[in-house]
Amino acid sequence: MKPGAARPPSLPSPFADRLVVAADDGLELSLYRLREGKAGAPALLWGHANGFPAGGYAPMLRLLASRFRVYAYDARGHGGSGLPEDMPGFDRYAADLDRVCRAVRADASGARFFYASHSFCGVAGLRLAGVFGREPWEAFTAFEPPVSPPLDHAARALSVAASRELSAMALRRRPRWADPEAFRLALAGRDAYRGFDPEALTGHCRGSLHPAADGGWQLACPGPLEAHNYEAALDPSTFEGLARIARPVTFVASVDGGTAGNPSWAATVQADCARRVPKGKLATFSGAGHLVPFEDPRRCAALICGMLAES
Repeated sequence: MKPGAARPPSLPSPFADRLVVAADDGLELSLYRLREGKAGAPALLWGHANGFPAGGYAPMLRLLASRFRVYAYDARGHGGSGLPEDMPGFDRYAADLDRVCRAVRADASGARFFYASHSFCGVAGLRLAGVFGREPWEAFTAFEPPVSPPLDHAARALSVAASRELSAMALRRRPRWADPEAFRLALAGRDAYRGFDPEALTGHCRGSLHPAADGGWQLACPGPLEAHNYEAALDPSTFEGLARIARPVTFVASVDGGTAGNPSWAATVQADCARRVPKGKLATFSGAGHLVPFEDPRRCAALICGMLAES
């Protein structure tokens, strides 16, 4: 396999078609178009969390297909996209998202276009809009993007400490497993994953592993890359660029972390982010934490569909 080549898709072919999009450095990005969905409906692109492939969001994506022509993508180094040889910054992730958005708009033949994301890919979208001035969507819904504020902000120290703790955890991530089912059984016993929709957990485990050349299965997103992404998100210029975003952005935040024990420091900055974006607004939910798209797909889909009525 050539460096940066697309890898096995994280969403299975009976569920979605894969379109391979070339990044500007030649790395191949996996973009998926759900087979379900109405022709001529508005297009929606979904972006995933750090270390998670698109495949784990299948239950929510299926619900969204009743209102949208649904697309999802794997960021470089995740799921079915190519593995980078370097450690990319968020400028690179934003540029990749720009390429993916262009591919969606071309494939959707001029349909209205919206973006929604969970955590990591939300930072790429906010950076594309606020730093690079590219907003290809009509509106954007972001579930707890970890936008680290400037050095003089009250939440800066918490964002740094929590991100570095997550980075250290990623470096300890077990890189190899016997197969996706062994991975699923191991995660199912952990507090953070107990609230997952069963289909979401199965899809996450299938899309997160690739067969290793010497047998067994290995993480599609290596621990060092996941760790690097937590650190890269600490760049405060993404927060500073929020004031330059023209399109509507809904920032979604948990108010209590939920019973599954998935709170995130990112929830603490969403209100400030919403105030900084001229057409920003805050939406909150209770009874779930940072991993709510896996725990309550129906509630998340309803929030995303709200963009249609408001735009």
